[in-house]
Amino acid sequence: MRNGLQALPDDATHVLIHDAARVCVNMATARRVLDALATHDAVVPAVPAVDTLIRIHDDKVDAIVDRVHVSGVQTPQGFRVTLIREAHERAGARGFEASDDGTLVLAIEQDVRVVEGDRTNIKVTYPEDVTIAEAILSRTTDGQAI
Repeated sequence: MRNGLQALPDDATHVLIHDAARVCVNMATARRVLDALATHDAVVPAVPAVDTLIRIHDDKVDAIVDRVHVSGVQTPQGFRVTLIREAHERAGARGFEASDDGTLVLAIEQDVRVVEGDRTNIKVTYPEDVTIAEAILSRTTDGQAI
């Protein structure tokens, strides 16, 4: 990722970073991220958690997590170029790794704003996800998938 950020043109002010495992992203989600970048330096789309969430310790439920304040983060995520480059550089210097770029920005104590994600913007992680993604994409006939 750091190499991709360094390859951006010198005049680039903002960048969208997308996880290639999310093959069902649509233009509406990308547009919400882009629109929010007009007033914020870091933006991620997210969808509220719908399942009951638990914390596990020693193979037992340790706690029920209040899902009212929990959402699943998606991509594309948008950033001011100078901010995300700084976040990557500082993470690299500390050996800090994260599952997404928004986490790197939070790690340098900068705000990350949230916009509405899309439940069809699934991450293809398991073999059965391919079937779900194919179903989503097969019904996308209006050019919404990007």
